[in-house]
Amino acid sequence: CGLLVMWAVPAAADRARSRVAESWWRSWLRGIAVCLAPLGVLAVAVVLLGITPTQTALPLMAVLIPVFLAVCGVVLALAFAASAAVYPWIGAWRNPDRSPVRAFLLATLLIGVLTLIPWLSVPVLALVVPTGIGAWL
Repeated sequence: CGLLVMWAVPAAADRARSRVAESWWRSWLRGIAVCLAPLGVLAVAVVLLGITPTQTALPLMAVLIPVFLAVCGVVLALAFAASAAVYPWIGAWRNPDRSPVRAFLLATLLIGVLTLIPWLSVPVLALVVPTGIGAWL
């Protein structure tokens, strides 16, 4: 999906990649904020359900459930495009002259091997996915 995004919108993918190269930890912080947005919606729902009368619980849930699902959908859609920003940056780490597609493929191989290690897969994905999501913002 990342390669398709890179080929479909090359200018936007270059801007996202340059944001990661400029400051990956800022991109990661923005991405974590986006990834935690569904939890924020759940917290607002719990607070609203706690302070409203019982009669309004069903209509309120009828509104809040689709909002929660929409926010989750946005986060997942951004997660699909996250690799287009992060993988070329990872692949060109030691060799900045490497083409974005070649760097993407090299990083795909590296991330794929790292995620095969059971105790390392979650931390790697917890770094890569939010960084990519934050780069697209």
